[in-house]
Amino acid sequence: MSFFWRMVAWVCGTAVVLACLAWIIVNATSSYILRETHVAAPESIRAAAGPAAIAEGRRLGRLYGCQSCHGEDLRGHAYNADPTRVRNYAPNLTRVAARSTDAELAQAIRQGVRPSTRQALWDMPSATFATMTDAELANVLAFVRSMPVGGGREPMDTPGLRGRLASRRGRTGDVMRGERSAPDLIAAARAQPPADLGPQ
Repeated sequence: MSFFWRMVAWVCGTAVVLACLAWIIVNATSSYILRETHVAAPESIRAAAGPAAIAEGRRLGRLYGCQSCHGEDLRGHAYNADPTRVRNYAPNLTRVAARSTDAELAQAIRQGVRPSTRQALWDMPSATFATMTDAELANVLAFVRSMPVGGGREPMDTPGLRGRLASRRGRTGDVMRGERSAPDLIAAARAQPPADLGPQ
């Protein structure tokens, strides 16, 4: 084999080894970030009762976008199928609610923490729901609990390479290209509250 082809083989082999090493590092560090656990503050919310509460909860759910991700029947569905970024599945809330307390549901909604594992929810817009009042959340829970249990259990989100890279960028503060978990977004919002413009 000539010197030229030996160099080509060496360069190609080195590139493959470096690519494999980079993938291992990205996969390991992003897996750590995605599986981190969070401490959720106690919640004392109880679902409201009665047809009026359910109707108001349904209205609030539509305003906050609950049905947009979880479906009209709240049984969940895939809402992002990009395999390079992430395959997102909104969970079946009728089944989640059946095995969760009101307090656990409140922690997932307002704090972005999965009740069963204490892991962060990544595409749950809890930063928006964090300011939801107790009365509003009680009505939303009434609506969720009014839906009959049915349907299957949606698979977990499956992050692709771009999604894993985005989780690492989000941790390093690259907000424009990064992806941050719901608890991280809530903490960032609380660290920089809106300016106090005064009573007028």
